[in-house]
Amino acid sequence: MATIYEGKDLRYGFAEQAAFDTAVVDSAAFTEVNLEDIGITQDIRVTEIPGVHATKNEIYRNSVIHTSGSMANFSTSGPFTLDGGDYWLYSHFQKVTEGAASPFTKTYNYFITQPDFSSDEGIFLTWVKRFPEASTSWKVSSCISNSLKLSCERDGFLQYEGGWISKGAVDVTANPSGTWSFEGSAGSSYGMLHFNDIDKVTADFGAGAVNLTLQSFEIQGSYDVEGVSPDGAGGWSNFGLSNRKGTFSLSLLQDTAVETALTNCTTDTPITVVIGWGIAGAAIDRSLQITFTGKIEDISINADGLLGATITGKIVAADASSEPLTIIMSNDTDRTW
Repeated sequence: MATIYEGKDLRYGFAEQAAFDTAVVDSAAFTEVNLEDIGITQDIRVTEIPGVHATKNEIYRNSVIHTSGSMANFSTSGPFTLDGGDYWLYSHFQKVTEGAASPFTKTYNYFITQPDFSSDEGIFLTWVKRFPEASTSWKVSSCISNSLKLSCERDGFLQYEGGWISKGAVDVTANPSGTWSFEGSAGSSYGMLHFNDIDKVTADFGAGAVNLTLQSFEIQGSYDVEGVSPDGAGGWSNFGLSNRKGTFSLSLLQDTAVETALTNCTTDTPITVVIGWGIAGAAIDRSLQITFTGKIEDISINADGLLGATITGKIVAADASSEPLTIIMSNDTDRTW
């Protein structure tokens, strides 16, 4: 009888590639991560062939199954960690500046000119969905993150969701045999960030920063990814990135800051929000700071329980020379970026 497994027997890991379109080898070291189940869409292509064959039924030759031009996609979700989350941020922003000394502060904001992936610019990862049986694991290479979501609620930890796009089809016969290890330790909550440790939440509605009574927040960023130029081997030579967008949501207790926001919403003044664990800009180890500029689109008053409000809108740059979203984090690992 065949061995029976369950979902908990699966493992998930990633490794940084040195070159675009060159997957990390099975024997390499991978960083293992705690994530929800990853459902990988292989993007298997079906091309219909016109023709009649003396039958009213479709026959096998009426279509071609292939992976030419395939770009697998999947999503990941779980707790954001200061030990491995720097890879996920870089994979989405495709732009980072890393400090030269410990604690290696990494500053992320969006690219102005997108990386030329075909020249190995930017960053791309190999992801593995590891099955228990040898040579049955799924390996997805040259992955970039086309969407990013960070959220945190009262009494919880900072949560991460990411969408991923690959170059090429999925290898479903991988056999990861190298070292798999977690980054972080239990002594530091495995690198996770608790809501109650947030020590800075401010908003500038146009007249200077004021403190917010935060209950929860959510920010999202995304862009479209398209394959560009055939590579002569059934795939694409490059990625084309377009249509970048961002949104935010802040849940607050109702106070004078909310009243100011209500006024701001109708006067169309940009809002700048800073949410931080530690002062990341001052290079304090194991810290994270999120700064974004937004346009408020709606404010709803919540009268169930403590009186509060939810502010939602778009993450947009104040002008053409400004950054709409910047994330600064620090850890004790030099990524040499």
